Amino acid sequence: MESITWPFLLLHGSEDQICSPEASQEFYKKARSNDKKLKLFPEAHHNLFLEIPEVRREALDDITDWIKERLPKEDI
Repeated sequence: MESITWPFLLLHGSEDQICSPEASQEFYKKARSNDKKLKLFPEAHHNLFLEIPEVRREALDDITDWIKERLPKEDI
């Protein structure tokens, strides 16, 4: 994990029973990237896109915003 230096976004449900939210938190802490973001969705499970509409929309908005923030300004 310490060798990770590229930008990344981690979105994770706090109640995920398949992949550990704590592992995502550890990955985030250990990665050396200067451009990284971790967001935990309270009470959400493994697949954020199968959650209630509000969680699904927020996850999609987070992904879209994260990508748009990194595009060259003339491409937006």
